[in-house]
Amino acid sequence: MVLRKGDRIPMAVWCPLIPPDEYPRLAHFERDLRRVSQAYDDWLAAMRGKPFVGTTVGVLLDRIRMLLIEIGVACAQNRELAETVQRVLVDRLRSSALRIVGNMPDETPFQRRVKSALKIFFQNLRFARDIIPEEEIELAVLRGGDKGHKRETGRPGIIARILKRRRVGDSDPTPDNELVMKQALIESSNVVKRLYMRLLSPDPWGCD
Repeated sequence: MVLRKGDRIPMAVWCPLIPPDEYPRLAHFERDLRRVSQAYDDWLAAMRGKPFVGTTVGVLLDRIRMLLIEIGVACAQNRELAETVQRVLVDRLRSSALRIVGNMPDETPFQRRVKSALKIFFQNLRFARDIIPEEEIELAVLRGGDKGHKRETGRPGIIARILKRRRVGDSDPTPDNELVMKQALIESSNVVKRLYMRLLSPDPWGCD
């Protein structure tokens, strides 16, 4: 099955998780796409009862990672298919996240720093890995604020330094970074919530 512009996708292999324009990459997996659809349906069923309001960015990323894992398990006998679908999904999630970030305001220096940190965060985000978002956001803030900065091994993170200063009463030498990090965490959560809600919708890529 070779798909060209204007071709209709056979309903027998239709999977809402796959963006229509990505089907040419999966043309030779036509018979096995049902496994992807089943894994997606199982994930949707598991997600329906889970809370959404107040959920952290880390929890939402874990749920998305679960989908990638379930695809891998469902297609265990066809690793090429599993990796291709996972790559398609991650690429689309990343491009969607960067598009959302690109539409954020950047009228003030603070907004520009937050936007820069978010761009770095989502450009480097490994959706299939178990990460600590706070640490990744911190690194993105530092990279965005100082292109020449290199993180030292064992160096306390921003959150740890805040807690330490509160204990000893020291002054805050880097208020800008900490404020940017706090706002970037909030905004990253908002972005991932939008990605997650798209995955839960009947047509995840209908707005692309």
